[in-house]
Amino acid sequence: MKTRSYETRFLSIVLSFLMVLTMLPAANFKAYADTGSNTPLTFTAQQDNSSVTIKLFTGALQYSTDGEQWSVYTPGTTIQLINSGDTVYFRGTNNNVQLFDPDNHVTITGQVSCSGNVMTLVDWENPDNATMGLSCFSYMFYDCTGLTSAPELPATTLAANCYCSMFCGCTGLTTAPALPATTLAASCYDTMFLGCTGLTSAPELPATTLAANCYTFMFSHCTGLTSAPELPATTLKEYCYCYMFYYCKSLTTAPELPATTLADSCYRYMFYGCTSLTTAPELPATT
Repeated sequence: MKTRSYETRFLSIVLSFLMVLTMLPAANFKAYADTGSNTPLTFTAQQDNSSVTIKLFTGALQYSTDGEQWSVYTPGTTIQLINSGDTVYFRGTNNNVQLFDPDNHVTITGQVSCSGNVMTLVDWENPDNATMGLSCFSYMFYDCTGLTSAPELPATTLAANCYCSMFCGCTGLTTAPALPATTLAASCYDTMFLGCTGLTSAPELPATTLAANCYTFMFSHCTGLTSAPELPATTLKEYCYCYMFYYCKSLTTAPELPATTLADSCYRYMFYGCTSLTTAPELPATT
């Protein structure tokens, strides 16, 4: 009987200990896996003594360092990420708003990765149905040389200039985010990755309905780019591929260009300065 009593007490202690563990404050362990569309924009230090500062053209944001307690973010405030692995989250409600411009954007010191759904800056409660404003994310990471990874860009309904120059000058970026939209807006990807010398491959570009200037200068001066994405559109728009791979000196293979309906300056300087390119694509268009 005494042995059974000890066993009962031991089991009781173990169960109590497990209950305490499961009841520890969630704020201390909050983490987001980048699997759901509601994941807020997340910055994570990749080295000690990094920082993130966001200036806004218009709009407002909230921030959190634990993913649980949220506060109003004062634009221009620098969030210090003292240790590698430190994280800060951002979200907002900014439907139909232009958040950034050449003078107001994200600034990074050190090395920082970005993950989560960028649309949580537009409508964090319902990012799947958020509405981009004109030039919404243009210049967002302008000249962020310490950016090591890009957030998700899941939107399939775009706005004019929405991603224009978004990653311009991000020399530390090695992988581009997926771009799932099949219908584009004017200048939506214009200069999006200009000068991203660390990129070696481009994202898939499944769009079949193009718009004027949609890919203009998109990969210009991406000197590390070795392969180009497929370009399935058969009906082109004015300046759509103009300067698209301008001075991509490492590009060895050009994509097929199946278009049969062309537009003014659609291929203008598309491969200019691509000194490693040895074979040109066929051009089946007759009009």
